[in-house]
Amino acid sequence: MFKLIAHFALFFAFGQAYTAPQDDVSFTRDELERMSGGELLIYEKEALGPWPKYLIIGQLKKASPLQAMSVFADFEDQKNYVPGVLKSEIVKRKRDYIDVSYELKTPWPLDNSTYTNRHHLDVEKQREGITLRWNQMKGNATDSSKGHVTFEKRFGSTFMIYESHVIPKSMFAGIFTNTAKKDMLEVINEIVKFIDKEVEKSPEKISERIKTLKGHYRNKF
Repeated sequence: MFKLIAHFALFFAFGQAYTAPQDDVSFTRDELERMSGGELLIYEKEALGPWPKYLIIGQLKKASPLQAMSVFADFEDQKNYVPGVLKSEIVKRKRDYIDVSYELKTPWPLDNSTYTNRHHLDVEKQREGITLRWNQMKGNATDSSKGHVTFEKRFGSTFMIYESHVIPKSMFAGIFTNTAKKDMLEVINEIVKFIDKEVEKSPEKISERIKTLKGHYRNKF
């Protein structure tokens, strides 16, 4: 399964439609209601390589942006709840970034995907937004993988905005475009559910996660 974590920062505005001008993405009030009911919105944009760039938007029910990011950025716990992730291990920690080594289960005839991503964090206090950006440093199955995830407060709820652009090496990758899309939706759905569950059931653990996140990125808080 092609489960490569990523994101895009989306700005909402009041009105009949809510638009992200940078990616020319808009959605209606009906779509907001669908997200409130647990549906994920997914958009595709043409990009280099056989796979499009994916933008996925979901709504969390329980978590604040900081709480949500503290769970998402608990890198070494990702292997315990993200489908397809066999390994997630911090291999380097510096003042401005964290490098994480991953192994992902991929379908036959491809070998498991192994790669290392570098993660940078940005905090936007005025709009209660927090963004994690990453870029692949090395990988056996992809020429490049980059993206970002934002947790942002809007309309009294936290929205998760996720963008992924992956360029695979395999000449068979185009065959698995639909599988990659399905798997990515599965990943985001599981992450949203897991975050809300953790916030509701493990407040003490969330406090520890926030403390760890702020410790990793001291210069951002």
